[in-house]
Formats: sequence, C-alpha cells, structure tokens
Amino acid sequence: MDRKDLAFHYVCTREQARELINGRDRFWVINCGCRESRGQCSRSRMDVCLMFRGDIAGSGDTSTKEISPAEVEDIFKEAEEKHLVTRPFRNESHMAETDGICFCCDDCCGYFLDPSEICDSRESR
Repeated sequence: MDRKDLAFHYVCTREQARELINGRDRFWVINCGCRESRGQCSRSRMDVCLMFRGDIAGSGDTSTKEISPAEVEDIFKEAEEKHLVTRPFRNESHMAETDGICFCCDDCCGYFLDPSEICDSRESR
C-alpha cells in the first residue's frame, strides 16, 4: 500500500491494540493534546497517549514520561472501563510502522467532535 493511502491515525479493537504492545518492553506516555486544549476531560485522565518510542513528540504540551508495563496495563484497563476508543498512530517517516496508541473519547477528541476531521479510511486498515 502506498504511503498516501495510509492515514496517520487509525481505529482498532482493544485486542488489536494489545497485539501492538506485545513484544515491547519500553513505553512512554504524554498528556493528550485534545484533553489539554479543553482543559479537562469528563471521561478519563489526561495522560493517555501511549508511545512506543521516547524520542517522538506527542500531541500534548507536556514532556514524555517512561512508564512500566504495569502502568500500560492500567491505561488499557481505564480505556476499557471508560469506553475509550483505541486509535493507534503511525510513524510519519515510515507509515507502515505504528509509533503509539491514542485512547480517544467523545468528550475531547477532535476526530469525534469535528465532522470535517478524517481519522482513517478503509484503505488504511
């Protein structure tokens, strides 16, 4: 698939998101830029943007923080309890690679609140 056919963000099931973290031993988290821009979130905590590399910038204004696999599990548990949508994001230079997972909600996420935003397409799955 050509890079232009791949969306930067795409939606997947929680099981598929878990497959993305399998085999990885290091994780980073940053505040969600959508939640930060609104000042709060009525559905979940702010620090739910999970990254697989520590050298990439997130959407939020805070710096990345390395977290343990147990803390990753806490994020997944909260995502399930709060009905957050697992929305992985790709490496901008190598679109076939996934660099992390956003956990989105209908309270803050621009992709849900703004109908003109395009999250993914059938071709990107």
